[in-house]
Amino acid sequence: MGGKFDEYDWAELPPDAKVAAENLGYTQTKWDKGHKMPFYEKGWEEMTKEQQVFLGVLGYSQESWDGSGASEPEVFCCGMLLGE
Repeated sequence: MGGKFDEYDWAELPPDAKVAAENLGYTQTKWDKGHKMPFYEKGWEEMTKEQQVFLGVLGYSQESWDGSGASEPEVFCCGMLLGE
């Protein structure tokens, strides 16, 4: 699974992404060190609606979260899944 900002350092995050990350429990240190928060062990439907909204801001969706379990994000282009 992968989010839109996974490769960003904290200082590079836009303001809305920082707010979302903070609401998910991240600090600059946790974000920059790649700390996995407890919700990473949950499926999308097991999370609160608030967590889902904040993860959405960070570029996740139910499909990207639950879909493959792969470390690389799924990328769609022209109606096709790339990277398979």
